[in-house]
Amino acid sequence: MSDPFMCLVSIISSGQVSQEAQFNRVTGEFEVILREADGRVVMGTSKSFGVAVERVVEEWSRSNEFSAARRTMAKALREDEGLRYGYIANVAMLLYDHYQDADWSDADVRNGAAHDILNKIFGS
Repeated sequence: MSDPFMCLVSIISSGQVSQEAQFNRVTGEFEVILREADGRVVMGTSKSFGVAVERVVEEWSRSNEFSAARRTMAKALREDEGLRYGYIANVAMLLYDHYQDADWSDADVRNGAAHDILNKIFGS
């Protein structure tokens, strides 16, 4: 796992979760809690604050596969300039080939383009 503290910062900065950290005097453990907008709660506990952070990041990533996949893809596109330019070129070509004279004020055109782009990238 990369730096768990940086992962936690990335998760929180997405704006979709809030985070709490507290020390439970009864158990003698740190509790790191992530609350998602939909009400889901993920918690990591340990006597070590660093381990508690690792546990909550691991649990959040495991239970949120789509977010983990997006982070993986973002990292790959950030680190591999050739891959990034390949995706840019494919999307640009799709727009040129199919939407060159499109009326972008039409919601159906915009939605169709978005669908085609997602299909191009993910094959969905």
